Amino acid sequence: MVAWSVRGPIQEPWWRFELSYVIQLVALGLEVWALITLRICFSQLAEAHDVVRHGPYRYVRHPLYIAYGLGMFGSCVGANRLVLWGLWLLFVGMEILRARAEEQVLARVFPTYRAYQAETGMWFPRWRGGEGRC
Repeated sequence: MVAWSVRGPIQEPWWRFELSYVIQLVALGLEVWALITLRICFSQLAEAHDVVRHGPYRYVRHPLYIAYGLGMFGSCVGANRLVLWGLWLLFVGMEILRARAEEQVLARVFPTYRAYQAETGMWFPRWRGGEGRC
């Protein structure tokens, strides 16, 4: 949607849109996988769920935020406008702040969260995540 809503030349290279769609499909797949993994543990309040350590959460602590950023990155690739790249950088910065704030709450509410942080990468896999289940 972003690619068509930004003013610019009508003719864009076909490969850029193809790459954009592939990136966005990967992001959507990661988002669906993370949401299915969370199931009933999904909530806006840390007190309403437990530490999830399986599915994509076995590899990274914030797969949903990664999926959102990757999806927006795909849109930027398709439209390739400076303003969109700027918005993407702003969005990524806000997601980093959001994740850090969320981790402070989770570490305060769940004593096991610090161990999970030590075992699992925040944004990139360490390939040795935990086995616990929600």
